[in-house]
Amino acid sequence: MDHFDEEYLIGDVAKMFNISPGTIRHYEKIGLIQSVKESNSNYRRYNLFVLDQLRHIILLRSLELSLDEISSIQNSFDDNLDDVLHILQNNHKRIKEKIKYFERVNEKTDLLIDEFERYKNSSKTIKIKRSPDMQFASSSEVLNLKELTKNFHSALNEHDSIPKSAFIIKKESLLKEDFDSSSYIQFGVLIENETEAMHDAPVIKSKTCAYSMYSGSLNDMRDKYRDMLNWIEENEYVIADDAIEVCNFSVGDHYFFEIYIPVDKR
Repeated sequence: MDHFDEEYLIGDVAKMFNISPGTIRHYEKIGLIQSVKESNSNYRRYNLFVLDQLRHIILLRSLELSLDEISSIQNSFDDNLDDVLHILQNNHKRIKEKIKYFERVNEKTDLLIDEFERYKNSSKTIKIKRSPDMQFASSSEVLNLKELTKNFHSALNEHDSIPKSAFIIKKESLLKEDFDSSSYIQFGVLIENETEAMHDAPVIKSKTCAYSMYSGSLNDMRDKYRDMLNWIEENEYVIADDAIEVCNFSVGDHYFFEIYIPVDKR
């Protein structure tokens, strides 16, 4: 028998290309390839011509082309190379956009890794630290969880940095060790190192602060505040301004906060 006349069963073809028989059947069902059925059985057989088609289908799939696009290329290849070229150029543009997207995803993943490493190394310490300038992407004097969530997702899609929820607790509440919901006077979404914030959203300027990281439930965070207030007293500082809570991450009822309490030396 001439090698060009050889035919292979679907299982053999699947092993050759490391794909499932179901994938081959699907390609055949939508017309990308065609088998030769034996007249006396339901066995499908595939000749070298079909194997060559499969090689190129797998190549085009590896280039992120859809099956519809591959079908269009097959139908246009003999008489309209302009259509083929157009499909490939569009795919090239789409891949470049995906690369740009995943570069941003990779940068945000690096930022999140850095955040968790900082928590791992410094979560139990209280120290004096200059707060960064904090730029709001959006803010409100009233807590509206629906609006906060909407603004968070908007900032997540629009900015290269990871957005963070921010809450400002008034100085008077700290002095009284009063931490109920009425103690909070500002709510918003922070972004870092960017200038695309809303014109009417405030910027919190850098200040000398008693600083600590907190990991746990919202209810237990009050104990963290008490520890910080005791530390401020013991180290002869006084509270100078409203405190800033920055929520970097949350999973279920477990939160990762940074707490900044502006202080002056007594």
